[in-house]
Amino acid sequence: MLMAVRRHLKLILVYMKYNLKSSMEYKASFLIQIFGMILNNGSFLIFWWVIYKNVNKIGGYGFSDVIILWGLASSSFGLTYILFGNLRELSEFIISGRLDSYLIQPVDVVLNAAASKMEVSAWGDLAYGYILLFLSGRYSLIDFILFTLFTITGAIIYFSMLLILNSLAFYFGNVDSTKRAVDSFFISFSTYPEGILNKYFKFIFYSVVPVGFSIYLPVSIFKSFSLKDTIIVIISAIVFLALSYKTFYAGLKRYESANLLEAKI
Repeated sequence: MLMAVRRHLKLILVYMKYNLKSSMEYKASFLIQIFGMILNNGSFLIFWWVIYKNVNKIGGYGFSDVIILWGLASSSFGLTYILFGNLRELSEFIISGRLDSYLIQPVDVVLNAAASKMEVSAWGDLAYGYILLFLSGRYSLIDFILFTLFTITGAIIYFSMLLILNSLAFYFGNVDSTKRAVDSFFISFSTYPEGILNKYFKFIFYSVVPVGFSIYLPVSIFKSFSLKDTIIVIISAIVFLALSYKTFYAGLKRYESANLLEAKI
């Protein structure tokens, strides 16, 4: 088990190194995309700052809590697409038969396909998350460690949800509209205080669309540390990852090759 995890992490790092080196061939474009994304995200923070000039709390969240909320959402999203830039394309690979070239290689199919591309602008999302951590006034090493931990668990949960959505293509063919809708739902509600939601939405966000475990619960831990809740977040990330892999490989048995082999380096 540990050997498999180590082998998979090594594959991810090799792809990240290769993709980063390839992206930085055009340094000006690389930097423009990163700073452009930071500026784009910053505009939303200004929106919340204006609102909090008139109110003290929304849904139990003060302005510093919203900063952490946005920071975790941004950094988790960014880390996912730095490492797995092809994640959104997996369903298209399945439908078109482009998955063939990843199946013939002696490595994990999911990681091999998803990690073979990097979204450069995602570095801006990741950096923006840590900028917000700094702006929230949380400078301690513990805060940095917690933020990094929840960035990783948030990325795992987001990755798992998208992998499950893409795996539906094995059963239903084109699922792009469903995938985009759920993805937008996840991202949008990752940036709203949990306290504004009623019990029905909370049930959805702690089950079908797991924003609760990736964002809301970590934010509550920042507000009031709980070891029990921290363990719940870590376990939920592992469970969602295992469920997503099980869904993908169960669907893979239904995959029909299109005999479209491409050379992958």
